[in-house]
Amino acid sequence: MPALGVPTDIPRTDPLTRFQFYLGLADALFCRGQSTGGHLQELARAFGYDVLNLAVLAGRLLWYEGVTPQVWRSHDLIAVGVDTEAYYVMLQCACDIMADIVATLGAKSRQAPWESFHKLNQWALRNPNRLASEFKIVATQLPWFDKINLKRTEIVHRGEKPHTATDRVSFNSGSLLLSLRELTEGLLDFSEQLGRIVLPEAERERFSEKRVIDGVYIPALNHLLNKYQVPEKSPELKLAAQCLLGCGGYVEAAYIGYPDGFWWKLLFTISRALNVAPFAANIPVNVYGEVADCTFVFSSNGVPCGFISYDRGSVGRDWVEHVTQSAEQLRGASGAERIAIVVRTIDDVASQESFDQRIPVIVCNDPTEGADMFLRSLV
Repeated sequence: MPALGVPTDIPRTDPLTRFQFYLGLADALFCRGQSTGGHLQELARAFGYDVLNLAVLAGRLLWYEGVTPQVWRSHDLIAVGVDTEAYYVMLQCACDIMADIVATLGAKSRQAPWESFHKLNQWALRNPNRLASEFKIVATQLPWFDKINLKRTEIVHRGEKPHTATDRVSFNSGSLLLSLRELTEGLLDFSEQLGRIVLPEAERERFSEKRVIDGVYIPALNHLLNKYQVPEKSPELKLAAQCLLGCGGYVEAAYIGYPDGFWWKLLFTISRALNVAPFAANIPVNVYGEVADCTFVFSSNGVPCGFISYDRGSVGRDWVEHVTQSAEQLRGASGAERIAIVVRTIDDVASQESFDQRIPVIVCNDPTEGADMFLRSLV
């Protein structure tokens, strides 16, 4: 994760990290723009930033819904309404970038409307033969865009406000985020079609680098598109909300794997066993994308306890001294009587003798097993 949120170029053969998202349209524009001029690269950058903004808004809305079981979060509905408005506006902005792309590459200069996807769509329906044949995908009814345009027009030009309500489980019985997911999928599916017209995937392979978007909110976009499920009322829903609040924000929660990653599962499993969320947590978000020095403190039967988490560890003296010092600092700051180090992988065979005997070191890559080992260490 080299940046908090930017379109960037990486070697084409590199796999994507969980903080990166491939946009075929942006990549096609980036590649084609290297030989045809700067405007296409401007459009690639603009489209990338629009989708990054959608990722940020998705993260905020997923966060607000995740913590809504807490009764005192009612004031969040104000921000939910504003972010929903912004989401529709940003969807339309991304569509307007696509209008510029079609007008630039698919029609004679200054012939097709370029500043508005709605105007271009209406013009193309009336004048399909004035578009290059491959760009006639815009000369048809596009229900996903009609929904975006209608809602955005109501918000921006008619003074309407999106209706948002919570039943302390989800927003609008889950329909709010489901609707935004549907429209985002429509936008991205169309953009992929357009990208293949701008430059086919096989031709992009000739370029050594590819354009991706990269940032701390990218997990939220993947969450909305691929992992979101409407919450269901359950005894554990409020506990999950408390764990989210303990993390401090969506970025921090996603950094430890929310909603289904290793550290989130381990954290929630421990919280469920203790019947309490952490009362203190610190999740440093670093540019490498690895979990390190993340701390969580609980109260077990009135006695503070906690753990420090690391994706990777070592039996080398420097790392051993570092984690020992971190544990002592956490003990002093929180008053925790029992602190453990939890490590997913370690670079050599480790034994407890390598570490301070007062600090259990748990090496485990299974969240359920790791949680059980931590709980046993409290006895």
